[in-house]
Amino acid sequence: MENNREIGSEFSLDSNCLNIKHNNLLEFLSGYSYTLFDSGRSAIKSVPIDRNKFVLLPEYLCESVIKSFPAHKIIFYKIKSNFEIDLNDLMSKINNKVGTILFVNYFGYIQSELITNSIKLKAKRYGITVIEDNTQSLLSKHSIVGDYAVASIRKWIPIPNGGVLYSNKHNIKDTLSGRNFENSIDNRKINALILKHLFLNEGLDVNLEYRKIFAECEEAFENSNPKYISDLSEFIIKCFDCDAIIEKRKQNYKILEKLLFDLDIVPIRELMDNECPLVLPIRIKQRNSFKSYLMDNKVYCAVHWPFDGFKSDDRKMAIHNSETLISLPIDQRYNEEDMLYLAYIIKKYVGR
Repeated sequence: MENNREIGSEFSLDSNCLNIKHNNLLEFLSGYSYTLFDSGRSAIKSVPIDRNKFVLLPEYLCESVIKSFPAHKIIFYKIKSNFEIDLNDLMSKINNKVGTILFVNYFGYIQSELITNSIKLKAKRYGITVIEDNTQSLLSKHSIVGDYAVASIRKWIPIPNGGVLYSNKHNIKDTLSGRNFENSIDNRKINALILKHLFLNEGLDVNLEYRKIFAECEEAFENSNPKYISDLSEFIIKCFDCDAIIEKRKQNYKILEKLLFDLDIVPIRELMDNECPLVLPIRIKQRNSFKSYLMDNKVYCAVHWPFDGFKSDDRKMAIHNSETLISLPIDQRYNEEDMLYLAYIIKKYVGR
């Protein structure tokens, strides 16, 4: 039996491990009013906003999120190099012509209390809807301050589809009253998740097949209307212990952080005790060359995010990030041996 070792890229799924666990994500969300969608972008699109007013978005943002809002109503505000909101810039752009503010907790790092309280107070003054994007910080333990929070669940566990809209201020069923969404039933991605497991662990020669399915499913997500989560994905969510995921991710992050420190490579920001990392983000010169080198060594890193070219004059940090930032995998699939291997591969690159 062949073992095809790789780090990163899409999740795989061992169907033999699908048993309902305590401390699953639905229990994690039980303190909120919430509804499950097929993706994070569907959750965002379901938030009621005043489309006649301007929307304030962080300059560094996924293109699919930007496209969820009217392009002619978007105003970008600045993000600092450590992913904190430039509070002075944001506050200067809030007025009675603004109807919505979206902010992001990047990579598991939580925006400071000073920043979130300032947003909350200013938004209350002008009657602005605040959306908190927690896709990258879903398992960080903090109190949400937005009117609504959204997240993509499929960034954290191997599910065919999954996103969530949740709130501690609004009853989500009331929010969505009168709106009809279909249930997602296309679980073709489940085939890819299982095929990848068979490739990695059983030596089945299906590498091209599962990669093709992943690509086609992602394209379908981009072009689909918002839907509720599929029954299968909702079941799979119940089969993953959030506490175990948090512990493993933090453990891997700290191991890799320590190994990289000796190479003078440090994360973008220090990880706090209440924060659960999505990845370990670093900046590196000649990022594209570095990424290609890692791929040659079967390490597949996400790039958050390629620059889309939209309003480039207002998004200098987004351009800089797209040229220098790379996200190292530290998720629950991996252990200390994997982090040692990843550090070894990076050390060989640095020493070339």
